[in-house]
Amino acid sequence: MNIQITVPCIQKVNSTVQDNDLLFPVYYGNGWVNVQACQPVNTSDIPIAEHFERFHELTVLYWLWKHADAGSEYCGFFQADQFLALRDKRPFDERDNDTISCIRYPFLDERALDMFGIHQEDLEMELRDVDVILPHSVDVTRLVFPRSTLVENVDYAETLSGEIVDPYRSERLTFQNAEQYYEKNPLQFNMEDLDQLKKLLADEAPEYLPDLEQYLSGKMVVHRIGFVMKRELLDGYCEWLFNLLMRLDRIMDQSQYGEFRLHSLSGFAALLTELYFSKNRDSLKIQRRKFVHFENIEDGERLKPAFSENNIALMFVSSNMYLPYCSVLVQSVIEHASEENNYDIIILQSEEVTDFNKRVMTAMVSERPNISIRFYNPKRYLYTYNLQAAKLYTETTIYRISAPYILEDYDRVVVTDSDLVFERDAAELFHTQMGNNLIAAVIDDCTIGRMAGASPGRLEYYTDDLKLKEPYRYINTGVMVWNLKEFRRTYSESQTMEFASSRRFLIQEQDILNIMAEGRIEYLDRRWDTYVFGGDYNRVYGFTPKEIHDGLMEARKEPYVVHYVGRSVVKPKPWENPLMDFSEYFWKYARKSPYYEALLYLMMKKHDDTLLKRARGLVKREISAANANSQKKQVRRTRWYDRILPIGSRRREFLKKIYRKFVKTGK
Repeated sequence: MNIQITVPCIQKVNSTVQDNDLLFPVYYGNGWVNVQACQPVNTSDIPIAEHFERFHELTVLYWLWKHADAGSEYCGFFQADQFLALRDKRPFDERDNDTISCIRYPFLDERALDMFGIHQEDLEMELRDVDVILPHSVDVTRLVFPRSTLVENVDYAETLSGEIVDPYRSERLTFQNAEQYYEKNPLQFNMEDLDQLKKLLADEAPEYLPDLEQYLSGKMVVHRIGFVMKRELLDGYCEWLFNLLMRLDRIMDQSQYGEFRLHSLSGFAALLTELYFSKNRDSLKIQRRKFVHFENIEDGERLKPAFSENNIALMFVSSNMYLPYCSVLVQSVIEHASEENNYDIIILQSEEVTDFNKRVMTAMVSERPNISIRFYNPKRYLYTYNLQAAKLYTETTIYRISAPYILEDYDRVVVTDSDLVFERDAAELFHTQMGNNLIAAVIDDCTIGRMAGASPGRLEYYTDDLKLKEPYRYINTGVMVWNLKEFRRTYSESQTMEFASSRRFLIQEQDILNIMAEGRIEYLDRRWDTYVFGGDYNRVYGFTPKEIHDGLMEARKEPYVVHYVGRSVVKPKPWENPLMDFSEYFWKYARKSPYYEALLYLMMKKHDDTLLKRARGLVKREISAANANSQKKQVRRTRWYDRILPIGSRRREFLKKIYRKFVKTGK
């Protein structure tokens, strides 16, 4: 069976798409469409290519209509980041994150194509006795959109019933039918354009008007266009579709439209496609499939050293939100960096860091050719494993376990948390003599203090559950040198990932590495990971064995790395409380960070949010108390005459008659 599915691409296509025999990438841009990447060609037979800013991926659909292989039995059209899930081979427990409109999948790779049946043999099975495969429609009555309510006056608001309501209560948008969904949802059509479509259908295809009215009064909608259909159906469908779309484009006033509304024609194309096949459903065998949305469609590449010689590899972890704090760490590295070394800084990210933040961070080293900053998302290599971040720890910490395998061309790397600053050249730490040990790190005062009595049951967890032979030699992985070459020689990627996925650990990646490296740990000078005091940790340190705690006290006299260890829920960070222990080290570098003003703003906002949260709690308590008092007054107001004139008594009925006759009538 000859099948070809066209995929519109603006930028260089994912190699998985390029190498798939079923998928045919077609590139498009402003005024051109081509099967070769970024090579504009004559598009005289594609008139809408000149209106790329309004037709977008529809220019490729037009190209498909005019250039589809006449010998193909079936042809298809997917979006660049959304394919029809022709088959869903996932276990049911992996479908929890699906939305009612689509399947969400992190990456577009060969595993994904296999998972969703986007291969020749799978599609041939699905197309037996089928004319068309279309997207599933979405039930708009099941969609709920939050709508923030701006409360400028925080005084109590009273309803007509006299009940005091919470002024912070938010509203939510719900929809009864498709037309209401389009009207209320600002990301959809302008309703004036929808009226233009109705007039156009009345003039050009009046037989479809009842279908449009039925669609709009119904509760099912389709957002994007996508299909697999018999080649013989393509001409009739595209001729009908583009005849209407090109006319609609001429009568719609799009002169003041922004980015969202300039995609209106794509939305109308999805709506018209529904009308076309609904009208012809009795003569066609149609099946429906969900779209699978790929959150990242870029090719994944293993990291290579940034410098060919003297490459000092440093790996930090940060989310987009945490980046201002991570910038302070980077600034401390820059200030102590030697011109004789090359520093390869890699920031692991749990989410896509914005282009703005990437530019800001890389600009920090624009005048230092011997320092490189790159961002890397390891999810591509981890999402098939059931890695579970420990409670109260960020997702990024567990990603560090992948370091030996995503850095397969590196022999060693310094890995640190982002809540610390360097007071020495990081290259000194990188060059630590390790022999055949797997990790070099500092003994963990806090965890050992918890084992020694600060947290009952903690010692049993490490000895009986995790089977550590020397629990009081437990290390902190917030600052460590990782012998990657020796670690890969000792543990394969599958061994490491399967063990890390086997259970939820108390301190996820730190517990894992303590178990895997036990007996092959190089213990660093305590000054390379100097803890600060504050919060619950002061109590914990009181349980730490004296010899270990004395080592910390000595290190605090001349720290090489100041580590603001601990979760902010237990102990504040220096960017939350500038008066905390050793905060002066942090702010010394923060003042030189490009995020300095942002750090001040975030600190003030943190305090404002805390005060606002307390104020909201106070308001809610006062509201509850006011409503309770109102109910009590109402009870007291009625109780005295209910006792004298019981409900249903003759006395009560007699007085009611007198009231109606003399008081109410005014006689």
